[in-house]
Amino acid sequence: MEHLKKISSLPARITAGVLITAVASLGVASVTSGAAGASQAGASTGPWAIVAQSPAAPRFGRDALASIFGSNSDISCPTTTFCVTVGTTPAINAQGLQLPLIEAYRSGAWSEMAAAPLPAGTQGGGLAGVSCVSATFCVAVGWYSLPSPGGIRTLVEQFNGVSWSLVPSPNPAAEGFAFLVSVSCTSTTFCVAVGSNEVHQDTGTGLVFTIVEQFNGASWSLVTSPNIPEPAGGDGMSVLPSVSCTSTTFCVAVGWGGPLSLSTGKEQLPLIETFNGSSWSITPSPAPPNPFPLSVENEYIARLVSVSCTNPGFCVTVGFVNGQESSNNKVFSATLTETFNGSSWSIMSSPYSNVVVSPSSSASINGVVCTSPSYCVAVGSNGLTLIETYNGSSWSITPSPDMSTVPGSGNVLNAVSCASSSACAALGSYSYPAPSCPLGSTTQDKGNLVVATGPLQASKVPSMGYWTVASDGGIFSYGNARFLGSMGGRHLNAPMVAMAATPDGKGYWTVASDGGIFSYGNAIFHGSMGGRHLNAPMVGIATGPGGCGYWTVAADGGIFSYGSSVFHGSMGGRHLNAPVVAMASTPGGNGYWLVAADGGVFTFGSAVYHGSMGGKRLNSPIIAMAPTPDGGGYLLVAADGGVFVFGDATYYGSQGGRHLNAPMVAIASTPDAHGYWTVATDGGVFSYGDARFYGSMGGKRLDAPMVGIAST
Repeated sequence: MEHLKKISSLPARITAGVLITAVASLGVASVTSGAAGASQAGASTGPWAIVAQSPAAPRFGRDALASIFGSNSDISCPTTTFCVTVGTTPAINAQGLQLPLIEAYRSGAWSEMAAAPLPAGTQGGGLAGVSCVSATFCVAVGWYSLPSPGGIRTLVEQFNGVSWSLVPSPNPAAEGFAFLVSVSCTSTTFCVAVGSNEVHQDTGTGLVFTIVEQFNGASWSLVTSPNIPEPAGGDGMSVLPSVSCTSTTFCVAVGWGGPLSLSTGKEQLPLIETFNGSSWSITPSPAPPNPFPLSVENEYIARLVSVSCTNPGFCVTVGFVNGQESSNNKVFSATLTETFNGSSWSIMSSPYSNVVVSPSSSASINGVVCTSPSYCVAVGSNGLTLIETYNGSSWSITPSPDMSTVPGSGNVLNAVSCASSSACAALGSYSYPAPSCPLGSTTQDKGNLVVATGPLQASKVPSMGYWTVASDGGIFSYGNARFLGSMGGRHLNAPMVAMAATPDGKGYWTVASDGGIFSYGNAIFHGSMGGRHLNAPMVGIATGPGGCGYWTVAADGGIFSYGSSVFHGSMGGRHLNAPVVAMASTPGGNGYWLVAADGGVFTFGSAVYHGSMGGKRLNSPIIAMAPTPDGGGYLLVAADGGVFVFGDATYYGSQGGRHLNAPMVAIASTPDAHGYWTVATDGGVFSYGDARFYGSMGGKRLDAPMVGIAST
């Protein structure tokens, strides 16, 4: 074990923020491995696809453990119909309080589960690892914070098929910052959890020791686990972020050890420990050679972050190596994959395993799972999501979905679980910048998602969707439309009257009758008429060029432009036979249409006139309009549900002449122009053509009537 001797001979110190190549966090993900190795035994046969997504500060990603362990979230799928993910909420108050987060896939859909309340008097906590034996037995592990003077203690929660409950878990005698990060259960009577305990010394230095705890079906107990010898001067660390058990007599835990400080002249090397049914021992583990001579100016890091074993004769562990040569301003990095054959560990070749010097590789591997010696999946990031598949002889990259591929995107998968070789799920998060707008600040879209394979794709995210908005500002989302916030339940100076979505469907604006504008997601606020005098109430809103602006229209036809939206004219101050009720913009945002209650249409800028109902008999007044995606036509809808099409817009049906429980108020077109939705004031949604019905508030209680709809 030369590498262990090398560590113990070094002076030591540690920095909390170590070099982890994990990028912005992503959410839950399930997917089917693609073409790579598809003809090999045990290979998965379907493509990965996003099956769930939620916008928020990434919750299934980096939390309080990130400074030591990196990405701390996990997923476990014991069957093709049940998965559990765990993580930590974003800060929920000004003091940075975090709480455990649990979500589950069951009955064909993802939903949040209620975590067990933390112990009384604690200052928040989180979950980092989960293992499910079945849909009626899961164990999740993590941490919780103590009130002043502080400290962190281990946390264990158990699921019985109905609810989660706290389970007492021991802590090391040397009190400090004790985390449990990973857990592996082989049955309801045997689980092993691993982590570390950071203890600060009077000298100002610190030590991080391994923690191993074992469950016997009734209670948890601390188990003695070895540590890499403490470096001279103290400040050493031994960390175990992952464990995998195949039986009560075989477990493997992986991590790294060495000096806590990563100042120059130091190295941290892989740590692998094996359980034989009675005790834990350190197993020799290889590390790639350091391309730079180790000296006071250089540093070297080799860490293992995840492990999966199918039997005592086959395991795979993944991690990374990196370092720097300060004198020449050079850095290097690579992914690290190793395999166990029953007697020893060896390094495997994988797509990003070759050491790259200046510029370093941007790839990271954060999680691995194996269903057999001929099928493994590893997940991580190379700026986008990264999935690698092992077919029994070699690793290859498998195509994987991303929320966005625009420059500056951060898409990462943190953990993976497979119920079988054809049903896998990966957990991560995404983050990407909104289009940069010259007259407004750039926002960032971020959140969590799930990608899945095979049977786990039952909840696959629809290809389209819509939002509806009520006059009290409440927003209701359906299909792939994501809820990004609302004014529901908050004070409004005037009722909401309409909404519009950004071109990429990642944000929306709502407008009130007094001209107030409210923006959500990547929709940027560029100004409003809120608090200013209006000659007539506002009635509509339309998206400007590239989503970098918007127009609003008042009932007298007055137009107000914001951001990069150019004023092309209006009906303000002119005679109208009927009040204006809505507006729509051209695809490029260089023009717009207005429609009046009598069906009259008015065009401005590049908007082309294709006809109207002005001067024609209507059974009910026109209340809204929607353009076709190419701008070659538009649709008008009346309060009785009648739909009128012009230009290249196609008629697919309407509610005209049929009984309505409430009058219609808005219309939205599908992205391909082969369908449309209309919405009534009671929240009822009506779909036509290829517009799929994803749900509505029809027949449900509303605090205020519905007033608008927008599609993704």
